[in-house]
Amino acid sequence: MHRNPPPIDSTQRTKQQAEPSSPGLGAGLWLQAASRPLSGSEAKALLRQRGLTLKQWAASNGYAYDTVSAVVRGVQRANYGVGYRIALQLGLRRP
Repeated sequence: MHRNPPPIDSTQRTKQQAEPSSPGLGAGLWLQAASRPLSGSEAKALLRQRGLTLKQWAASNGYAYDTVSAVVRGVQRANYGVGYRIALQLGLRRP
């Protein structure tokens, strides 16, 4: 049986959105693009600057490489679920 976590008040929710739970390794790249979401090529370039490939980022964040690649290329829509979480972490979408 799964237990529901305790409710989060609005100040905690704002802090969690501003500071993704997975530090480093490309998580929360959207913080660097304050004016707009990143394109797939911009997100890949930022990962490369940090010395990471998409495959390494996917493995370190618990996602399948094929899914991450599809989201970055725009093949998989990132409106909800895993695709949405990937897009948020890579900065392709805004919360």
